[in-house]
Amino acid sequence: MKIEFHCTACEAIYEVRIALILRDATKINCPECDEHADESTLETFREHLEGLLETMTEINDVVRFHLELDSEHLPGPFGHDDDGGEIEAESDE
Repeated sequence: MKIEFHCTACEAIYEVRIALILRDATKINCPECDEHADESTLETFREHLEGLLETMTEINDVVRFHLELDSEHLPGPFGHDDDGGEIEAESDE
């Protein structure tokens, strides 16, 4: 599993494996211009990613996940894309 990043400094698009981020969040740096967040922010990101994965594992016997996030369209207080909090259910029909 990978996370795709878009550098705001040079517009490069790059991917970093989640396993690598969990080992060393400082690996989240642009390969084109070496832009990156400060170490404290990267460590906080790593800790929260780890917490999300742990929680997903805890409820994995009840639900399975396909997660798609775009930081340009975060819900509620985190961003500008508020879809009203509706839960979308996909049908197999």
